[in-house]
Amino acid sequence: MTAFVASLGFLPMALSNGAGAEVQRPLATVVIGGLMLATLLTLFVLPVLYILFEHKKTRHPMQPINKIVTVLMVFTCLLPLNSSGQTISLNAAIDTALRNNTGLKNEQLKSEYAQKLKAAAWDIPATEISGEYGQINSALNDTKFGIAQTINFPTVYSNKKTCKMPITQVVC
Repeated sequence: MTAFVASLGFLPMALSNGAGAEVQRPLATVVIGGLMLATLLTLFVLPVLYILFEHKKTRHPMQPINKIVTVLMVFTCLLPLNSSGQTISLNAAIDTALRNNTGLKNEQLKSEYAQKLKAAAWDIPATEISGEYGQINSALNDTKFGIAQTINFPTVYSNKKTCKMPITQVVC
């Protein structure tokens, strides 16, 4: 299928009649022929060669060591998996599964994280103070001081407080 699709991709190039077609047509026909021949060799000739060469190696009967290994493998598969003879109840199995389930632990931690961040919903960011000295706007040395405070619209804080998702992803 892959070679067939690639060949179909080269088909417009092989059938073209426009400018440069005298170079494109031979190239496309060679590529299409190569893809089809490679597919034919891979699907038919290679398996026949494999059968011919492997058939010569397998004419000997199975050696005794191979029979012993086969019997041991069959008996190993038939052994019980729980060799300790210890059984657990359904509730104990469920408790163990809940304790070891990483996905469930992750969701519980996310929930706890969101609950703890609800207390920080009304926190206002710190005030930023900046200062600069040097040649800022002219050839003379300038002094520049700045103060900035970020306060969101009040509905942002109320949405953070009521949402069930983490505060960093508020899209309520």
